[in-house]
Amino acid sequence: MTYKIVRNKVPANYEKDHGKKAVTRKFYGPSEENYYSREKICEEVQELFDAPNIENAYEEAADVYAALMSYLEFLDKGKTKREVHDLFVGAHMSKTVKLGSMSHRILMSVSDEDKEFYYNNIKGKITDEHGKL
Repeated sequence: MTYKIVRNKVPANYEKDHGKKAVTRKFYGPSEENYYSREKICEEVQELFDAPNIENAYEEAADVYAALMSYLEFLDKGKTKREVHDLFVGAHMSKTVKLGSMSHRILMSVSDEDKEFYYNNIKGKITDEHGKL
């Protein structure tokens, strides 16, 4: 038997649809919760990539978002769902101000040396147009 993280209402829906008890359990500890959380994100991203049409793509993107939020809530246990959401949106907006969005769909050549330089010298030190981090 294999386990995976599911949405809150899935076990009850399973029991109603299949006529048998859903087998669920708690995590054995944080390392297992971390493992299954990361697996869920990968699963949902793959389903987004495999979506057969745009309607399914939006549904799968919603699942990716839900999996990411669940993972961030696991990592930052002291925060409420609202606080985690606000921090997520804030990080998105901050990156957009500092680096722009991806709306222009620019493809750029980046070597391993370029990546190393960026992560060692620039990431986290980029300022906005007012010189603020």
